[in-house]
Amino acid sequence: GGDARPAAGAQEGTAYTLHYQRGHAVLRRADSGRRKAHGYWREFANVERELYAWMEARQGAGKGKMPHLVALHGDGGAQIANAITKFHGGRAAVAERLQLELAGRRRPGFWQRERLEKELEPYVEEDGTLPTQAALRAAGRNDLCNAVQAAGGMASVAELTRWKARPRGRPAAS
Repeated sequence: GGDARPAAGAQEGTAYTLHYQRGHAVLRRADSGRRKAHGYWREFANVERELYAWMEARQGAGKGKMPHLVALHGDGGAQIANAITKFHGGRAAVAERLQLELAGRRRPGFWQRERLEKELEPYVEEDGTLPTQAALRAAGRNDLCNAVQAAGGMASVAELTRWKARPRGRPAAS
């Protein structure tokens, strides 16, 4: 063994880890202080606190919606996602326990006629014409577009509701 010296650019007294990227060794500063105590993630209160902090920092307007695990993994919440999966029954179970809406997934029977009417109502034109799917997507309501598709399209939804479908080829009112 030789003398241990800090690598070029490294600060003495700082912990580093060695990683390999594309066959090259790279020193990275160790994230001391980020490691949680043994058993930390088994406590649901800790997962809840960390998840809400993650959501507050990243979702803003998306409050009340359970993030996808892929989003957690890709944006600094991998430990939270792993705890949800490994210790707390998965995304759906945690969402139910925290009374969060499962973004992107609805329970069977969720989109009944009454709910479709309630959710579509703000987008229906004054003359009672249903919105276009493009208008719903522009409003960020992909969930509603998917529900309309599952119900058979706007013409089928018009038959279920008190509104009328837009004639094919007629542009949306501006």
